[in-house]
Amino acid sequence: VAVVGTGISGLAATKCCLGEWLEPTCFEKSEGVGGLWCYTV
Repeated sequence: VAVVGTGISGLAATKCCLGEWLEPTCFEKSEGVGGLWCYTV
């Protein structure tokens, strides 16, 4: 499963995939994870 973006939704999707024994691959264009959350919290 490909997860594009590691913002809050991407992280939640990754967690759901792992809960179903799937192997997600996350793609993020920036160096960190969290998306806009990194700039607002």
